[in-house]
Amino acid sequence: MKPTACVLNCARGGTVDEKALARAVEAGKVGGAGLDVYEIEPLATARDFADPVVQSPRVYGTHHIGASTDQAQSAVADETVRIIKNYKDSGQFINCVNMPA
Repeated sequence: MKPTACVLNCARGGTVDEKALARAVEAGKVGGAGLDVYEIEPLATARDFADPVVQSPRVYGTHHIGASTDQAQSAVADETVRIIKNYKDSGQFINCVNMPA
């Protein structure tokens, strides 16, 4: 990666090796990072989060709340209805990642 690269992880904790990321940021091999998921998630009530990965001034961390908005919840419900309706109408599963052979 270029030393100006910014690593973003809002998918799953553990996808990124946080210790290696912290070392890479500190060494200037990565420009920075933005995280809202972690190997060990902070409690929703936690005011302080002392995970070493977010101690760098070039790493920004937030609580994982991406699906907690009204808009996101509505979009998930709409997509669920669309998938079920598609199966009912066509017998085809869409977006299935583990279809048995």
